[in-house]
Amino acid sequence: MGALTFDMDNKPESGTARRRSSFKYTPSKEDLLAVDNEISVDALPTYYTAIRMVPIMLCVGLATGTVQPVLTELIKIRTCQVELNFTDEICDHINNHTREAKAVQRVTSQIKMYETLIDSLPAMFFSLFLGSWSDEYGRKLPMMLPFVGLIIAHGFTLVNTYVRISPYFLMLTPFITAATGGMILVNVAVFSFVGDYTNDRTRSPNLAIVDAAHFLVRFAGSAIGGQLMRFGESVPFYLAISLHVCSFLYVFFVIHEKRTFRNIKECKMSDVITFERVKDNWRTLSKRRPGHNRLFLLLIIGCIIISAICVIGDMSITQLYLEFDPFNWTLQHYTLYNAINGVIEGVIMVLVNIVLRRFFTISDTMIGAIASLSAVMHLLFYGLATSSTLIYVAAGVGVLKMLGFVSIKSVTIALVDRDEIGKLMSTKMSLMSIAPFIGVTIFTNIFTHTNEWWPGFCFVLGACMTSPVVFVFLAFYLVQRRQAKSASSTGTTVSAAESLDDIKTKV
Repeated sequence: MGALTFDMDNKPESGTARRRSSFKYTPSKEDLLAVDNEISVDALPTYYTAIRMVPIMLCVGLATGTVQPVLTELIKIRTCQVELNFTDEICDHINNHTREAKAVQRVTSQIKMYETLIDSLPAMFFSLFLGSWSDEYGRKLPMMLPFVGLIIAHGFTLVNTYVRISPYFLMLTPFITAATGGMILVNVAVFSFVGDYTNDRTRSPNLAIVDAAHFLVRFAGSAIGGQLMRFGESVPFYLAISLHVCSFLYVFFVIHEKRTFRNIKECKMSDVITFERVKDNWRTLSKRRPGHNRLFLLLIIGCIIISAICVIGDMSITQLYLEFDPFNWTLQHYTLYNAINGVIEGVIMVLVNIVLRRFFTISDTMIGAIASLSAVMHLLFYGLATSSTLIYVAAGVGVLKMLGFVSIKSVTIALVDRDEIGKLMSTKMSLMSIAPFIGVTIFTNIFTHTNEWWPGFCFVLGACMTSPVVFVFLAFYLVQRRQAKSASSTGTTVSAAESLDDIKTKV
């Protein structure tokens, strides 16, 4: 496998066409092609990976945001109509019938729990192998494969919008999606691609832009889905299928690898699913690294699992939480709130990340601590809310919470070698796949038994579970500062934004 180079002096001759930036040398397309697949990451445009990955994440985010609340609403309607066999009069005005509403809420939350579990199992299996495989054969195929499953899955749901069937049949949708990797494999491939073509200076801004693009349109899609459902239950799924087709075609025709990978024609099925690939993933976590970096890597991955458990667990009940007493939101109200909140979070995610790193040289670990504290306050206010006004306050104090996931991606990628990025991403996503099992099972069951006396109890529980993440980030920020001070005492200049590996190298 070809290695990436980091030689800033390796520039084309003066006669070669080029573009110049006020910040750094930027080669033309011809310059990049001339190096025959062995590229200099430092010579790439600053936002090279963001420009290429954002269209994918825009389509994925918009499609996911459009169908997710609609699918929940469809399950709720079918639960009322078919599973509980209530009359159309009751189902159309379910909030006016307290006993029936609680029954619909309870059954729907259980079906959503099963749906989330089904969505995770096959995807977790695939990501264990395909992340390591992509380190050898490239990111393109793992990036395309999930869209095939998404097209088939949403096509199946589209057919079922025309007939009244048991809501349990709708659980086939996440199964089909997960059988081809689902969003787990999309994330593994996309963020591995970002890791391939960024360095310590450009990695965090690119990750923030890619993540923000996904969140922006995902929540905007939530509002679009709610409005489209007024024209029929099937309309949002037509849009989602079209977006997945566009994503597949974009990856196929536009995305090109600039690293040297093995020829995919040489790959056999026996090369994909092997126990050796699972062992490779484990070695990535257990490998001895300089100083405290291995401990740092393991604890940060632990942080993202805890955060994911709380986020996924609470997201699985949020819509049901807000659509019943004491809030009684409509689907349109909920999706509009989701859209506005998501757009604001996405914009702030990019702006705050760039401002904190470029102008204040604040490290990713401190940004992670700030974001985790924002998440804790968000969940706490959510759980204690008794009116819609307090829900809006909770959204305000939690506006920085998604920055934590950007910080975790940036820090963990910086702690491994470039040919370990795919293994790291697949291992991390596989471990995160445990989060739905734990989060949805625990939070849904707790919500089912507490919604009559304290509907927000699950959110307060999530705040308590997320609190230790703040202290982990702060502890390692202090380690960074101590390493920086040690480096400074030897006459080496470092900034607070540098990773532990950078500091140890300079020492």
